[in-house]
Amino acid sequence: MGRTLLNALPEWALVVIFAAVPVLLAVGGLLFLRRFLLDGETRARARSSWLPPRS
Repeated sequence: MGRTLLNALPEWALVVIFAAVPVLLAVGGLLFLRRFLLDGETRARARSSWLPPRS
């Protein structure tokens, strides 16, 4: 960040920005993993315990 931007923002805004960014990255990472790395069958098995085991 530029020094001008850091000086222009109040301290509470900087705290919000630096606290929100890691949280948003973590949530985005979890959504990414769920969307792209788990296939439909794995998601169905995670939601339901009554499905028979894979053969």
